[in-house]
Amino acid sequence: MELAQTIGVIITIVVSVISLILSILAFIQQKPKLICEIVRAYYGPAQLKDNMSKAYYAAGIELTLQNPSPANITIYDLKLKIGKEKYEYLLPQDGDDQNITFFYSDNGHVYGSDWSIPYNTTGFNLPSKINSYDAILPTFIFHNVPNSFHGKKCGKMIIKTTAGKLIVKVRLHPFDINDVENWNEVEKFLNSELK
Repeated sequence: MELAQTIGVIITIVVSVISLILSILAFIQQKPKLICEIVRAYYGPAQLKDNMSKAYYAAGIELTLQNPSPANITIYDLKLKIGKEKYEYLLPQDGDDQNITFFYSDNGHVYGSDWSIPYNTTGFNLPSKINSYDAILPTFIFHNVPNSFHGKKCGKMIIKTTAGKLIVKVRLHPFDINDVENWNEVEKFLNSELK
C-alpha cells in the first residue's frame, strides 16, 4: 500500500511540473512584444511645408513595426539618442497637409528634392495603438538635430510602449536623393509583404 501511495505522489508531482512548464511557455508566447526593423535612416536639412513653412535640421527614420502578439500595444513615447543628446519626435498636426522635404548636397550645392514625406499620413500621434497581429510602416521625424553631423552617425531609438521599452540601434546617413528610387522599390516590396 505504501508503494502505491509513493507512486501516486510521484505521478502527481510530475504532472504538476509538466503543467507548470506548459503554462510558462504559453505565457512567454502570449506576452506582448513589438518587433522593429529599420528600413532607412537619414539626416539633413529639411523643410516642413504646411500652413507655415519651417526649415530645420532633422533626422528621418522609416521602419516596420510588427505586433505578433494577441494583445494590442500602445506606443506612448519616442526619442532618438545620439551620444548623450536626446532628440524629440515631431508630432504630425491633425487636419493639415504636412509634407517634409529633405535637401541634398551635390558638388557643394544644396538642392531641394521633388520627393517629400506625406507626414500627416506616415507619421503618427502619441499615444498610438498597434493592433494585435498587425504591422505598420511609419516614418518618424526627429527635429532640432545639430547641423554639425557629417558621415554616418550611430544612435538609438527609444520606443516606450505598454509592453515595455524597446531600444533599436540606428545608423543615420546623410540624405541622398540618389537613394530615393531604391527606397521606393524597397517600400513597394515591404508594402506587398505586409498585406
